[in-house]
Amino acid sequence: MHLCVDSSQAVIEVARKRAIIVPMQVLGDLVKLSVQEDPSGLLPVPWWHRAPLGLHSNTPVYIAITASSGDGSGPDDRPGDLLLSVLDPNTWHDLALLTCSTSDKPGLLTKAFAIVPPLNIALAEAATMVEHRQDGKVQRIHQVTVVCEPRGATKSAMEHRDRVEAAMRDQGWTTRMEQMDMPLVSHPVDIGQVVNGWAVCKWWRLVEKQGARFPEFDFTRAVVSADTDRRFVRYVFPRRGTHTVQVEHRDSPGALEALTAALAAAGLNVLSALLRRGGAKHGNAVLVAVCEPPNGYDGSIGEIIRSALATVDGAFRVFPPGRSDIHDGRPAESTIYLSHPEEPIAKLDRDMLQLVRQAKKRLPQGLCPIFLSRRFFKNCPRTARLALEIKEVLRLNGCVAVEGEEQVSGLKPPFWYITEQMWNSRGAIILLAKSSDQSEASVVPNLAHELGFFQGQGKPLLILEEVGLDADLLKFSNIAGANKPRFDASDEAFDHSNRFSLRSRIEKWLNDWKR
Repeated sequence: MHLCVDSSQAVIEVARKRAIIVPMQVLGDLVKLSVQEDPSGLLPVPWWHRAPLGLHSNTPVYIAITASSGDGSGPDDRPGDLLLSVLDPNTWHDLALLTCSTSDKPGLLTKAFAIVPPLNIALAEAATMVEHRQDGKVQRIHQVTVVCEPRGATKSAMEHRDRVEAAMRDQGWTTRMEQMDMPLVSHPVDIGQVVNGWAVCKWWRLVEKQGARFPEFDFTRAVVSADTDRRFVRYVFPRRGTHTVQVEHRDSPGALEALTAALAAAGLNVLSALLRRGGAKHGNAVLVAVCEPPNGYDGSIGEIIRSALATVDGAFRVFPPGRSDIHDGRPAESTIYLSHPEEPIAKLDRDMLQLVRQAKKRLPQGLCPIFLSRRFFKNCPRTARLALEIKEVLRLNGCVAVEGEEQVSGLKPPFWYITEQMWNSRGAIILLAKSSDQSEASVVPNLAHELGFFQGQGKPLLILEEVGLDADLLKFSNIAGANKPRFDASDEAFDHSNRFSLRSRIEKWLNDWKR
């Protein structure tokens, strides 16, 4: 994280003030923006940022860009950040933030809001809270936060500061009114609207002029955060080649220092970092860091990150980052909804849901489960080798293969066991292979059943077809008409340098949907 230090006492005092009153940001991940040929592309507003700022669908918003730091010729120069807010940036420096609290009782809000005019109340929040007094008693208080904006002849909301504070104190409020510390923005300012999680606006036109001055920066990706104090969403543009790394590690003193020190020693700039306990097993934590490459670097930043994490003390139990733990940005569409309101969702009955939940606990932590659907051939070493190769390729790519394996007794796995495995899988691989024993069919109904399940769920699906199965596949029209990458019937299927090998087919499929 870059930190610019000014020796003047005034700047130091401002920094101290901001450190005290600014709450923690609502952070997210590196997001791929939707850049279209038409400059009026859609700007994604992730759901976890929309929620705290109240950006419901059909909300009018303003889009602006901050002044750049330098002209792009210096090593530390950066382009401006894109900002989205319901507050007009043209009047940002005329706004005031009023915060006040008092003992809770009926009628408080009416009296408080009556004091604010002729200022306009742009935004307001009020909540009842519990306060523990020094005498040990519990007191319920009401806390109010109001964003005031000038109207009419009033040029700045701060012109009414003395009047508002005095009137609030007369009513028994503990109060403070101060000018909102808003960033300087460039003009023009665009107007848009949030529609189903997308800001429909001409945001690209605000940043395209910076592309020529800052060629090392990627304007098709952004680190997105929500400033709940100043009420805007910020989009920070990273250097080209920036990646996000997610690291699970032991939750212990010194862990965060060790991780960031390793990244810094590799010359990486951490553009944003989020430490959380959510998503980690007990006793662990997760660091999500957006890492910029060194100036002028054009290689694989993923290898730099992996090498850096390998130097961290083993006492911190850094989870070995697989390919799914380091990526170049989340697709914008995946950030809009936890689940789309118009998306059909199949629900389980209560008994099956319990089985699915129990089966999920048995899955390895941190690995992506992929269902492997295949014909269980008897006395066929090649098909067993094919299955082992698929499982190994998945393991090397941060995944784990799950399947309804035959029991030791030779009995087929029960239907409910296969069902719970399929429900817990994020995708599936259907293996269509030949049998050395011609008495056994190469394609059987269970493959078609499992294929239909994953098609109905809309989950990623890969059908692997061994060369020479055309006659058998005609028995199932949906399989016959599907796109099926073929792999060689010889040992070349296991040659990793062969573009028709199992590994090349599977890794291409994983890269297409996991990114």
